Amino acid sequence: MSEAETIGSKAREFNTARNYAFILFGLFFWPLLLVAYARSSRARSSEDARVCSHAVFQYQTSSVALVSGGLLLVIFLVMIFGFPPTNALEAAHARMRNIALLNVGYIFSLWAAVRSIRGLYLAGARETLSPTWLWTVWPKPAVDVSR
Repeated sequence: MSEAETIGSKAREFNTARNYAFILFGLFFWPLLLVAYARSSRARSSEDARVCSHAVFQYQTSSVALVSGGLLLVIFLVMIFGFPPTNALEAAHARMRNIALLNVGYIFSLWAAVRSIRGLYLAGARETLSPTWLWTVWPKPAVDVSR
């Protein structure tokens, strides 16, 4: 392997790991999640099978995290501004609904965090991911038949 190929390989590995970090930090700061989504969308057409498998996995994770977060935000805003409480009982019910929405958001964030940490671990181990379904939390490395 030439020096240029080695440098290119290291750069692709670094970009894969950095995109997982963007997803993890993007759960708290949405613009980073948008960056991770855009970067993984472009990397899905990579010729390297390992980079492509991680990019597809990152794309799925960031897509679900963005859609779920956006949907929960819209529901929250509709509940706050569309149906304002008029008495103390309705205010208590609104707080309970908001807590339930927050808990659903935590579940989606936990799902995305576990996927990102597992993907980061497998990227560090230089493993290619097997094709995954959108909802799987624990991806498996692809079986290498050449061994």
